[in-house]
Amino acid sequence: MSLNIGSAVRYGFDRLFERNGLLLVGVFVVVGLLGTVASQTLTVGSAGFGTQPTGGTGGMTGIPGLMGAEETPLALPLDAGAALGLGLALTLVGAVAGEALRIVADRTFVSEATEQLYEPSRNIVMATLFGIVAGIIAAVAVFIGTILLVVPGIYIGLGLFFFRQEIAVFDKGPVDALADSWSLAKGHRWSLFGFAVVLVVVSLLVTAANFVFILIAGPIAGSVVSILLGAFVGMFSSAATAGAYRQLLGMKRPDAQFALDSVNADRYGDIDEEWR
Repeated sequence: MSLNIGSAVRYGFDRLFERNGLLLVGVFVVVGLLGTVASQTLTVGSAGFGTQPTGGTGGMTGIPGLMGAEETPLALPLDAGAALGLGLALTLVGAVAGEALRIVADRTFVSEATEQLYEPSRNIVMATLFGIVAGIIAAVAVFIGTILLVVPGIYIGLGLFFFRQEIAVFDKGPVDALADSWSLAKGHRWSLFGFAVVLVVVSLLVTAANFVFILIAGPIAGSVVSILLGAFVGMFSSAATAGAYRQLLGMKRPDAQFALDSVNADRYGDIDEEWR
């Protein structure tokens, strides 16, 4: 028997609206806001390099055009170099924080905890580092496969679908996590492809709804709502993937921690001897 997509999706929606799921959404909103500030700061810093007067003495960066052609350029509290440096620093901090939170989210959703985050500080520094390294390796492998003929890239991506869960739950290094994800996905790529399509469709529907909201409410309100919706979609994807991961653990490694074994069978899929 293959992966039960419907059960994984139901698991994702159920876990998303538990107390710790909503807490994770809130934290990711903060990280999203940090990313927005970083992006805007980088934009301002980059633009400032082209508008600074030579020989100027001020510590303020003028950005012509932001206030209209006949108005005084917008003065920023940082010069272009400082703004660019701050933007890069915030981007780095946001990327590392985002990876750490994804590790915590995957660990929490795979576990049976619903109130509190599950062991959020356990090995978090190394797990975050391993997640970044494994993510880079996976991205390069998928990119190379995509260049070849697209299909190999999809095949590789599906095989590496669960590397972050392997790191988050079992504290594996990047190579072991990638290898064991490949082993879990073996024989289930078609169902994993269908599962990935469902996640993409959900994301596209939310993106379309947000686009309509931006047209109605304007870009500022739209940006805020976009960050909020992005956090919800991200956490739903993490929770649903955790549901799929638990199913495959039950099939491939039934003695592993959190392997789904006849728990909530009617709702999330029964793992029995026939599945193994």
